[in-house]
Amino acid sequence: MKKIFMMTLLLLTTLFITACNPAVNELVDYTNGDLQTYNEMWESIEPDLDAITYFTGSEEDLYAMYESVIAEVQKQLDFVQEVSLQHDESIELHAILISSVEKELLAYTQAKDALDALFEGDEETSNELFEESSKTLAESYEEIDDYNNRLDELVEKYDLEYTDERL
Repeated sequence: MKKIFMMTLLLLTTLFITACNPAVNELVDYTNGDLQTYNEMWESIEPDLDAITYFTGSEEDLYAMYESVIAEVQKQLDFVQEVSLQHDESIELHAILISSVEKELLAYTQAKDALDALFEGDEETSNELFEESSKTLAESYEEIDDYNNRLDELVEKYDLEYTDERL
């Protein structure tokens, strides 16, 4: 009985400390609010990204798709840059997301610029820009992996649980 009492007391103490920790509360609010909104924004352009990957139409139509995606990623970047956080761990985590979205925007802009060069007949510049775009997008995805790993570390550190998918 004493052991159960001690375990219950430890659990209640852990819950109390977690509930009274503003940094933990901010992290939970951030993942349940701002991060969820960002995920929904990203999911809304996922079909367009798939369409670009498997595109078989005209170069002009592909260019228009890139313009559409760039506009949406710019909205995402504007959104994540407006998020205001107070605690170091949340700020550092969110900075990784901002950097990733910036790189994603740059990658799609580089791809659109590559199409511009191709339209102008400059195949060499086009190939260079497409290569840069691929590298930049890979860096963005690496940062998302870093973001997810850091979020996992914080979840473990504060003994939180995921209830939905994340990035």
